[in-house]
Amino acid sequence: VAAKKLELNAIGVCNISLDRPIAFDAYRDNRDTGGFILVDRLSNNTVGAGLLHFALRRAHNIHLQHVDVNKQARAALKNQHGCVLWFTGLSGAGKSSIANLVEKKLHALGHHT
Repeated sequence: VAAKKLELNAIGVCNISLDRPIAFDAYRDNRDTGGFILVDRLSNNTVGAGLLHFALRRAHNIHLQHVDVNKQARAALKNQHGCVLWFTGLSGAGKSSIANLVEKKLHALGHHT
């Protein structure tokens, strides 16, 4: 069952992604390097603990697709430069509403979205 929060001492399952590789073992193989705690940097309180089961699998068969019409040609045709806006936040925080307002404004300014 999906949840936005857990009650005290409740157990949940999640995937964690990091910005760099870390060394670890599966908890079943090594309890010392297969577990972790989460510490709040402001209060130094322990706010969570976890067990590592396996690394998330990454696809290795993804390749850049070379195309005849590249992004520079599309930018010149539209007289605009492409970009990606990634709205993140909690469910119900208003990401879709903000994205819709941004798209409406860009459209009103004559930009292709």
